[in-house]
Amino acid sequence: MNKKSSLNKSLLRTWSIISSVIILAILTAIWTSLYDLSSIILNKYTENYIAFFALAMAFSTIATSIILTVSYSYKLKKQISIWGLNKKFSTKNFWIYALSAAFVLIIATFIITITKDADLNYNELISLQFLNIIFFLFIAINEEFTFRMFLFSKMKRRFKPFVALLLSSLIFALYHLITPNIDTLAIINLFLIGMFFNLGYISSGSIYLPIIMHFIWNIVQGPILGFSVSGLIYESLFSVNITNPDIINGGNYGLENSIIVTALLIIANIILIRKEMKAGKL
Repeated sequence: MNKKSSLNKSLLRTWSIISSVIILAILTAIWTSLYDLSSIILNKYTENYIAFFALAMAFSTIATSIILTVSYSYKLKKQISIWGLNKKFSTKNFWIYALSAAFVLIIATFIITITKDADLNYNELISLQFLNIIFFLFIAINEEFTFRMFLFSKMKRRFKPFVALLLSSLIFALYHLITPNIDTLAIINLFLIGMFFNLGYISSGSIYLPIIMHFIWNIVQGPILGFSVSGLIYESLFSVNITNPDIINGGNYGLENSIIVTALLIIANIILIRKEMKAGKL
């Protein structure tokens, strides 16, 4: 009985990973299709590519929400509690987690500029575009619904919390292989970023905190500081002049490909993991 029970448990864990990857692949295909549809719709009215992205992400977020709701419709009330949609996060958690996302990026930028690895200049005529804010907000909601609310919660039912933390973070990193200019260091950093967001979810028990963390992470490095976000460039308050792309400044992929960000995320994650272990959440 014990051997059979152990085998069934292993099969359920394997299926949990496989089914999660299948659902993620389906969602990715839907997101890509919606992006193409948005381009067709907006191409007649504007050449602003951010408008394409913003509309596509809005459609994608709606589609993701519908798919997850339908998938768990038979136990939706229970899932809402598990996902943390009905929970508020504490002010303490906000200060520790959400603002630490900004601090990691600002400290990394400071180190990069003082070492003369890149120059940061203020763009007087550029303001933080409303469409940028909408776009990155939808990205945060969409990816956090998918990777934290769905994937991590699903993994946690089959694995110990720390194993679920590692597995969902790995899948989050591998998903970004579709982004331009990505390399090994960026994948490592995205794995660490996934852990960072997961820890916010574990600590608060609410999906709202990792959404805020994700939004701050993207908006600070891209539309504010002027670095590429996952290999893509956006209009920004500051502009970055990189004369020699390397692992210090992150090159064409942005800060998520910087060894400085790697070090800062490792330090932040170790501190936060110890915090959650002491709280009995890991």
